[in-house]
Amino acid sequence: MISLAGTISHQHDIETLRMELRFLRTFVLFGNSSLDDFYERLSMNINKFDRLTSSLFYKDKDKLILVKYNMGGLAFAPLLLKEIKSYLSLEKITEEKMFECLFKHLHDLPKYHANFLLPLMSDYKILRQVFRHLRDFYPILAANKKSAEYLYPWFQMTVDRVTQFCFDLWTGKYKVQNHYDYYNVSQCSNKITSLLMDIIPLELEDLYISTLKHMKESRSTELQRFVKQILKASPRILQNYLILLQRHMAVAIPVNYSPTQGINVMMEFILIFLIDIPKHFIHREKLNDMLAHVGEVTRTISILVSKPLEESSEKNINEADFSAPDFLQEIEQMKGDIKQNFLKAPESSQLRFPMDDGFLFMNLLLGHLNHLLISNVYSVTLIKKEIGMVKESLEFLRSSFMKVRQTLDDTSEVVKDCWVRALYVAYEAEHVINSILVRDKALSYLIFSLPNVIDKINLIVAQVTSLQLEATNGDDPLDAKSSDEPIELTSSSFVEVTVGHEEEEARIIDQLLDEHESELDVISIAGMPGVGKTTLANKVYNNTLVASHFNVRAWCTVSQKYNKSKVLGEILQQVIGSEKKRK
Repeated sequence: MISLAGTISHQHDIETLRMELRFLRTFVLFGNSSLDDFYERLSMNINKFDRLTSSLFYKDKDKLILVKYNMGGLAFAPLLLKEIKSYLSLEKITEEKMFECLFKHLHDLPKYHANFLLPLMSDYKILRQVFRHLRDFYPILAANKKSAEYLYPWFQMTVDRVTQFCFDLWTGKYKVQNHYDYYNVSQCSNKITSLLMDIIPLELEDLYISTLKHMKESRSTELQRFVKQILKASPRILQNYLILLQRHMAVAIPVNYSPTQGINVMMEFILIFLIDIPKHFIHREKLNDMLAHVGEVTRTISILVSKPLEESSEKNINEADFSAPDFLQEIEQMKGDIKQNFLKAPESSQLRFPMDDGFLFMNLLLGHLNHLLISNVYSVTLIKKEIGMVKESLEFLRSSFMKVRQTLDDTSEVVKDCWVRALYVAYEAEHVINSILVRDKALSYLIFSLPNVIDKINLIVAQVTSLQLEATNGDDPLDAKSSDEPIELTSSSFVEVTVGHEEEEARIIDQLLDEHESELDVISIAGMPGVGKTTLANKVYNNTLVASHFNVRAWCTVSQKYNKSKVLGEILQQVIGSEKKRK
């Protein structure tokens, strides 16, 4: 009687033998002397196969045993013998069958070299997935020879390279000499990378052909299934390919090389788009159209840079033609499409400024932005223009508030409020920019948050400009030498405000426009310094409904110490201006 442990052991040995047999059959029937050290390495593996067979089927030296190792009702030994006869028959093997054999080998190899391939499995799985897509597309290619005939040499080259890769792994090419269990992981990793750089563009070409007009019109169920399958897997595959492409371009082409700037920016934008897809997309029915377009753009990039990368001498790079559609304009169009059809605007978040020394933070941030602007990092190229805008505005704010730094604590509330809001929006800008650079929720930050934070900064810049801050040797910028009489205001309504809450803005506007309220009314906005009281009041003041409802409006700022004549003069000037506009 055979024990369970013995049965499982023999089952494993027979499965290993079947796998060896599949490799032997492929390379005996398809292999040729063009494979590196073909005959020598094949001979070694045939001997290995012979030893394994002997250990399984020969109890004594010359006595064949046909013990049936039953496991789950399966007789493994007879099954293997039947498979041996089938595999060693010299039947005619088609190209489609060759694809099937190679795909099976790519599936088997991680079992064959489990420990060796484990650190490489991320890229290896992508290689296996792309090759599966090529296998599935080959029958479609054969059925559309006229439109895709130029792809046949490409497919043959791919088969040859994958065959060599499988042969190398199977015969132990990556083993370190004189070390049984040591492998050259780096060498194998480079080989996988090289294969991906070659075969992913072929997959992009397959996708492109599959979505051509004449193919769409005659699209079979098989083709529709192929397109859906490849698009579903495309985010991960394209991410991997673009990252590899960036690495190769960084070696061959300087990041700041002007002819490739548009390509660099587009690659970074597509990467951000692909990374954020699973977390943010809302209209799934339109996703495939967008992915197909991204695949087409990536194909264009691949065509533009592939030849210069293959011949990466300085002369070839300078002579290369990188002309392409206006990628920057394309990005803006894609942003608009994504914003309108795919993404929801993120909820406003309250970032709390964490530092006591605001001027130190502003100096550190500006130094960081300067460093980004001169860096040769791909992720920066996408938002370099916006970083420059933020830097210029924050430099103006820092310079303006430096003039009153010594007296900032004693100055007017409006100046202090502006400074606090400037720090908060600078902190928000730093968070948004850094999130985009590290591709953390970057698509939403790029399309919604970055334009929003730039608008906030511009609003503060405009307000600080109107204040005309100057060093006053202790005097308040709004005429602190005038009356010490504090302002006295009564309030018939009280609104407690938190920045970013649109409900409070709507409630204030409703109160202002309510015809049943008394003619004279005061609405106070109260809250801690820096929560955005002035920003909220400014939004209400400039609201279209409010502006059209009131014939006369005036905006003025009043400090704890104020000059009555100056305040009244400002109000009068705005009232007269409003009257002239109405006439």
